[in-house]
Amino acid sequence: MNVYLPLFNIFEENLVLKKYRNATQDEIRQSNYDLNLVTRGIPIYQIILENHLQSAMYMANKGEDNQLEFAIDDIIEKSKVFKVWRSYMPSKIPQFLWNYQNRYARCNVFNVDKEINNIGIKLSVGQTLIHGGYWYNHSTDTIITDRPLSTTFCPQVALRNAEWCGKAYDNERIDIMVLRVLSPRTNVYVFKQKGTDKGHEKEVVFASGAKLTKVKEHYITHRTAYKSDNNSQQLLEKLVPIYVLEVNIS
Repeated sequence: MNVYLPLFNIFEENLVLKKYRNATQDEIRQSNYDLNLVTRGIPIYQIILENHLQSAMYMANKGEDNQLEFAIDDIIEKSKVFKVWRSYMPSKIPQFLWNYQNRYARCNVFNVDKEINNIGIKLSVGQTLIHGGYWYNHSTDTIITDRPLSTTFCPQVALRNAEWCGKAYDNERIDIMVLRVLSPRTNVYVFKQKGTDKGHEKEVVFASGAKLTKVKEHYITHRTAYKSDNNSQQLLEKLVPIYVLEVNIS
């Protein structure tokens, strides 16, 4: 019997990011030293994000916005739907999944898949998540994953993962993939957000064998990628293109 998690859309309501400038001394005095004005500043404009694709494009162009990540954290923490998602997961992270999240280089992929598939939970059609990395084969628009695939609710987390440990430098490209579930056949595991060192990653991992189909590709900008050279002890850098990909996953 297949069990499908209910749709969880973090953009059920538009996500509004208000941007501020520092208040001048005159403005602070005129406000009678209002604490919000002193600590936050004067609002100058706001950004409205309506969906995952917009948020991915915004992050690809901006590069960093902790306000966006904190807003997504807050949505997840307050979400009744996410609590339902977690209710289908074991209260304790299974050992091989814990290894996958915390000791990725040494994890046993076969056992990670086995634990995900033993739980036997799938996402619903239309569910959207984000993966940061590199499209594995640019000569084709369809690939089948041969290892678990990590995804997140947050485009900033996805971008950091794409850059982690010099990956963007080596790949000479960054792809932020907005994944939309179609014909769900691959099981998933939903990591908890609290009580774990990796909760900030807001991670949902697909078992191996997921089919990814690239639908559309958007060039956004170029970004400096870094890598530490262990031999010379120097920090290497180069400009690499960053793209947002619209991808179907089943």
